[in-house]
Amino acid sequence: MNIRKSWLFSFLLVAFLATTAFSNPNPVLNSKSVSKQFVKMLKGINLDNIETDKTIFVDFMINDKSEVIVLSTNSNELDVALKARLNYKKLVTSEMKAYTTYTLPISIKK
Repeated sequence: MNIRKSWLFSFLLVAFLATTAFSNPNPVLNSKSVSKQFVKMLKGINLDNIETDKTIFVDFMINDKSEVIVLSTNSNELDVALKARLNYKKLVTSEMKAYTTYTLPISIKK
């Protein structure tokens, strides 16, 4: 009886992991109006410590007041600066849902 339970548990665990592995990733932001707003927010950011071209991915969400909340970035050098520039800034958009995680790719060219 215990062998059946362990096999059943193993099967359910594999089925659960398989369904979550193939679920959709965070949507990548591609709206031109939203991108322009982010460019405006990021103007004047200090890029002195960046030496090469790079693309930084910023994971964020919008709260119910249409404010940006930065969750994480993949850049140790600009993490604090990006969060300081973007957190709690108003975003004018009707196409983004509140409390959904989005990924914003930011390309920096030197």
